[in-house]
Amino acid sequence: MPTIAIIGSTGRNAVAWTEAFLAAGFGIRSLARIPEALPRRPGVTPVGFDLDDPATHAPALAATDVLALVTPADPRQTGRELALIEAAAKKPVFGCQMCGQCVLHSTGMTCPMNCPKTLRNGPCGGVRADGHCEVKPEMKCVWLKGYERADHMPGIPQSWRAEYDHMRPPVDNRLKNTSSWVNFATKRDRQTPAGWQPEGHE
Repeated sequence: MPTIAIIGSTGRNAVAWTEAFLAAGFGIRSLARIPEALPRRPGVTPVGFDLDDPATHAPALAATDVLALVTPADPRQTGRELALIEAAAKKPVFGCQMCGQCVLHSTGMTCPMNCPKTLRNGPCGGVRADGHCEVKPEMKCVWLKGYERADHMPGIPQSWRAEYDHMRPPVDNRLKNTSSWVNFATKRDRQTPAGWQPEGHE
C-alpha cells in the first residue's frame, strides 16, 4: 500500500482529501503540530510535524511515498509548506540551496548556488586545469558541470540549452529559503535592483 503524507490536517479540505486518498487505497500519515488532536481512524497515522522545527521534518516524511499539500486559508502558510515540498524534491537530486530564484533549467540542471562564490553567470578565473574548484579542490566546478550537462544531457529542451549563455540578475538574498515556484508564479523572482539590466537590453 503506498503511503501519502498530508500537511494541513485540519479543516474541511483536509477531511475531504483524507477521505479521497483512503478511498483510493492510500495509507495516510497525517502531519500536524498536535497529532493527538487528529481524528483516529483505520489507515490514518497521526504524525507530529512542525514547520518551524526542522528536527520534525525527516521523521515525519520517512517511509512516505507521496507528499500532499492541503491549502490552508493563510497564503503565507501555503508558501512555507510549498517551500518544504520543493526542498524535499530538489535538494536530494540537484543539491538545491533554496535561493528562491531557481535557474536550474538554464544551467544544465546544475544549481549554481553550490559554487563557493555563488556565481550566477559562469565560472571564475580560478578553475583548475583538471576542471575543479580553486576553493574546494575536491569539487568539480559547478559551471563546468552545468556546461557539460547543458550540452549533452538528454531530455533538456533546446530552448533551455540556449539559456546557458544568458545573463542572470543578482541574487535577492531576501528570497532565501522561500519557494521559487511561488516566486515564479507571483513574478517576485523577476524583480531586479534599480539600474540593472543585461547587456543588449534597453
